[in-house]
Amino acid sequence: MGLAYYGRGYTVDSVDCTHVGCTWSGPSRPGPCTAFSGVMSLEEIEDLIPQIGVQPILDSDAMMRYLVWSDQWIGYDDLETIAMKKTWASSHCFGGTMIWSIDLYSGSGSGDTPDGNATCSSDPGGSAGQSGSDESGCGGLVYIDPSIWKDPNLVINCEPPCTFILPPLTLPTTTTITFPLYTTSLDIAWSTSTGWTRTVQTTTLTIPPVTTTLIPVWSYTVSSFDSMITSGASISSTFYPTSSVLPPPFVITDDPNPESKPGVTHPPVTRTITPPPFPYSFTKPDPSDPTPHFPVVTWKPGPPGPICKSGCGKPCIIFCHQPCLLDCVDGGDDFSDPEDPDPPNRPTPPAEEDPIPTGPAADPEPDDPEGDDPEDDDEEDEDDFCAYEFSLPPPVYVDPNAGAGPSETISPPAPTPTPHPAPNPAPPSPDPSTEMKHCYNSGASTDRGDMISAVNDFCGYWYGTVLDASDANTLHTLNFYYENSAPTGGSGAECFFIGLCDVTITLSVTVTNGCRFTIDGGSANDECGRIFREVIDKCDTSSTQYKQGGTVTSNCAVWRIDPNIVG
Repeated sequence: MGLAYYGRGYTVDSVDCTHVGCTWSGPSRPGPCTAFSGVMSLEEIEDLIPQIGVQPILDSDAMMRYLVWSDQWIGYDDLETIAMKKTWASSHCFGGTMIWSIDLYSGSGSGDTPDGNATCSSDPGGSAGQSGSDESGCGGLVYIDPSIWKDPNLVINCEPPCTFILPPLTLPTTTTITFPLYTTSLDIAWSTSTGWTRTVQTTTLTIPPVTTTLIPVWSYTVSSFDSMITSGASISSTFYPTSSVLPPPFVITDDPNPESKPGVTHPPVTRTITPPPFPYSFTKPDPSDPTPHFPVVTWKPGPPGPICKSGCGKPCIIFCHQPCLLDCVDGGDDFSDPEDPDPPNRPTPPAEEDPIPTGPAADPEPDDPEGDDPEDDDEEDEDDFCAYEFSLPPPVYVDPNAGAGPSETISPPAPTPTPHPAPNPAPPSPDPSTEMKHCYNSGASTDRGDMISAVNDFCGYWYGTVLDASDANTLHTLNFYYENSAPTGGSGAECFFIGLCDVTITLSVTVTNGCRFTIDGGSANDECGRIFREVIDKCDTSSTQYKQGGTVTSNCAVWRIDPNIVG
């Protein structure tokens, strides 16, 4: 009879169904060494258990164990279940047993260079490439060498689709990282003579500090050529690497009197808390941040590399979708009381901390169908934009009923004509100090990754275009729609409403006030990419998953990025 030194894993369809027999949508995430989706060695499994802070579940009838966290399920044998199977085989007169295979449970090797760089899995039980914040299908994992952090012109290569496993950064000295206080909700349950009683308690926890010499980094997925900056024959994409310091799980004891009743105490119950990695969102480098600042990385198509030789990074196992705090979709099971036989659903974070859409938002009915309400902000925004586009003075809004009695209407006085300014022989240039940001804070949303891809497409598509407000024979407004059509529209985007929906991200820039400037690239170091990131990274800051867009207005232009539901 064959015995396994490995486990088989799956991504389940629903986190509410994680037992044997539940439906699944695909293989589990790959392990750091075997690098096969759906397969993990016993060595990796035993290393994984303390990392994610979950306890294995024993299925005595099947003589196996399994692990469950988020939407991940892995069934496997350990030394105890192998002993159970050997006893069963002997009692049924089997001629013997065999192990497959001994190298999957023989300790760490002499090196840490993963096999199969940027290749598809040949394993019949899974496909490689699921890691980081995106699923990259069969494009494969590319492990990048730590030497890149010493390169002033940092370039990495692969043929998309692929996922880069970036190496950790080695610190010059041992550093202690202290985390912010972690406020979360916990299910507290206790047994009474009439059954189980439970309450949901808001708890502020202190995450133990981490002392380390290595700073792990989020992986980066290149999904297709659609999201790249194109200039002539050159194709590239740039991004800021983001650190991902995962605190180790820690054990707490539940409040013995969660309802604060005098003279009441319950038996102590402990649970394991698995906090998310820090920082909790994708942000631009902050000089006050104690973690190191990474250089901007440029991706270009080509043979995978530079391939890691030692000190490699590891593919993500937990908290893999995006940085998160309370809205994590694939973290540990901290919320449920270990003793509670029927725990409630985890509460949704408060809207002011992490607004989560509850469904596809329908277009609101117009409350000013005639367009004559003096307090209609939407109408005023449209008028302002129209004036900007045609280099006209901004309109003046006057309430036609200001000062009127209950039965009379006062007509507004005619505005004083404003002479059109004479053409400026030396067109002014954009001044960043005049920029004003406006966040929509409502409507459809999409995640930051799609927003950045849309910006790369917009800036790449219009790269080199000159906008000149003083020349009536040239374009004054550039529009772009990020959807499933190329080359004029980029690639698709999704929003994450319940039920899912597709969105089109609309981007535009309008030159104003007689200015003239040229569209450059989409990186954070280019003006085009920088200005759009003002909205992406400074609006809707409670989450990277629900970005609703906005505008940036300066002395020379109006920039707009706006996700809209299309299906």
